[in-house]
Amino acid sequence: MELDFSLIKDLKQQFIEEISSSKNDLLSVFPIDIYIQSLDNACDYGGYGSFHKGAYEFYNQIMYQTGSQILEAYHKLVLLNLIEDYDRRLSLRRIPESIVQLFTKEFQRIINEMKIDRKDFYLYPNDVFIKELGICRLKLYPCGPELIDEQSGVPRSILLRGNIFQLMEKVKFFNFTVTGFKPFYELHMHLPLRKYFNPSEWLDCYRRISELLDLNPNVKGISCTSWWYDPQLENISPRLSYLREQPLNGGARLFYVGKDKHAVSGAIAKSQTRRQLYHSGQYIPHIYTMIWGRNELTDWVEKIHDK
Repeated sequence: MELDFSLIKDLKQQFIEEISSSKNDLLSVFPIDIYIQSLDNACDYGGYGSFHKGAYEFYNQIMYQTGSQILEAYHKLVLLNLIEDYDRRLSLRRIPESIVQLFTKEFQRIINEMKIDRKDFYLYPNDVFIKELGICRLKLYPCGPELIDEQSGVPRSILLRGNIFQLMEKVKFFNFTVTGFKPFYELHMHLPLRKYFNPSEWLDCYRRISELLDLNPNVKGISCTSWWYDPQLENISPRLSYLREQPLNGGARLFYVGKDKHAVSGAIAKSQTRRQLYHSGQYIPHIYTMIWGRNELTDWVEKIHDK
């Protein structure tokens, strides 16, 4: 799939004219490349939503001087400039062709959706927009049903949950199985990728991750924190049990995080059954962190591929 660069050119001109009609010198006072540099200056392990203070200063000043509509046009220009810079950014990373193809697909989707009127979409703190920004920065990799944060880590506080025997098991796991707390690839859900959320696409996702791990031997594995690793789902939502079973069958470990008493994790957002059980007090989502070491994951993918 090839990007429509003529559309990129036309959209950039449209947004430049929109911005200039409101404040003629905005793009010289707040250069796009300086804003992008501020985004890139954020801590690598800070997560996809952590931005350098310079980016926030630009954001707040543009909002104050022009309002949200022009700020959204500015952010669209940022996305388009990042997409045009894709080849250079890609050259600084080791990414398999299977994921490169998904980048192109997501870029074209992001470009096409700029033609849709979505008021207040291209603003903080809209998580979907921030993830789109992460994709265009190559901070987040599209991998099918999930996005992968290129550099993340497991918080050491995970050792403190549980009793002394669990602590000893965790220390052994982090010292000898995954040999440390970072770097890991961290998985994140993204609403535009929901159509890929099925067992087959997840297997493809893990194959791509295995290829990515082969190219990046310093990465210790993958991690993901979610309600869908909760054993309760085997009875409540058995069709989702594969989300837990696939990693466990491949040697992944689950670590209990805690109860989601207010259901802010999204556990009841898309299911009437879980929502009814939650409101009746019969279901409280529990959050787990899944950690899958690189050797265990790649070995499992190889076995699955051979079948």
